[in-house]
Amino acid sequence: MAQKLGRFVFTLESENTALCDQIGSLFPQCKDSDGEAGAPVAVPVQDPDVRTVVNYALLYHYGCIWADAACLIAPNGRKVFFAGASHSGKSTCALALALCRQWKVVSEDITLFDPKTDELLQFSSPFSLKPGGHERLASNNIHVPIPVMDEWVPLNGMATAFETMPADIDIAIFFQVIDKDAPGPLVISDLKSSEYVRRLLPISNLLHSEVFMDKFSSYLQKARCYQVSGGTISQRVTDIGELVAPQ
Repeated sequence: MAQKLGRFVFTLESENTALCDQIGSLFPQCKDSDGEAGAPVAVPVQDPDVRTVVNYALLYHYGCIWADAACLIAPNGRKVFFAGASHSGKSTCALALALCRQWKVVSEDITLFDPKTDELLQFSSPFSLKPGGHERLASNNIHVPIPVMDEWVPLNGMATAFETMPADIDIAIFFQVIDKDAPGPLVISDLKSSEYVRRLLPISNLLHSEVFMDKFSSYLQKARCYQVSGGTISQRVTDIGELVAPQ
């Protein structure tokens, strides 16, 4: 059965059928309407590393804007963009909002924009739980499904039903890297959109093209931008929920 990540249609290829089944369970299957995407690409897998599939998909989307970011749709329909370096807690916060507040996930680890069509693409890679992540969520009374291969949580019902949507962002949040053992108090501060874009440069391909920079800046034109640091998972979920509420 062919599967899909963004616009990339693929099958998994390995002598280890159990491994293919495990990795395959983490990605959505193609719909009948996806036949126009052409023949699926065979992705060889030799070890339980989902990133192999993600890397193939990124190569396929050459020409798209990408960022190390999550994007979710709040229950009121607002698109919320979470960016930040590894260990900033953006993915843990995104998973918590999806599990306990019913936010829908557009993307978890890599977010893609098509600058030609000005669309945000659904990119349904699974959540990656870093060591200690399951315990931190549980300590905040958030139940997490048992991870596949001890790390990966498939989106399943958490994913948005939309494969593409307009690229404009309503709220953009940049997560500062924290010490998870001593995160400090929660601080949420305003950012100018230009400063948000500057902070995104090291964790995106915006510098690859002037068009990318201009396009992404236009997607933030009407967005409210913030920086988040410190706080527990529960505090972040509560206060970010208040940010998204109509003002």
